[in-house]
Amino acid sequence: HFLGIVGDSISRLWKDFPVNSGTINRLTGPAMYSSAKLQALGWKPLHTLEQQLPLMIDDYRKTK
Repeated sequence: HFLGIVGDSISRLWKDFPVNSGTINRLTGPAMYSSAKLQALGWKPLHTLEQQLPLMIDDYRKTK
């Protein structure tokens, strides 16, 4: 977060400075992506979340 603030200050003098609050937020914030473009191209997942979630939970429980 601090690096983003410093980058914002430097960006006022150097317009193309690669680090600012926006880039820090994109790198450290939550990320969500849509599969709509992949689906439009005809891609289909091999497994669904509904199929895999119970397996993931079982694996997690085995490691605890």
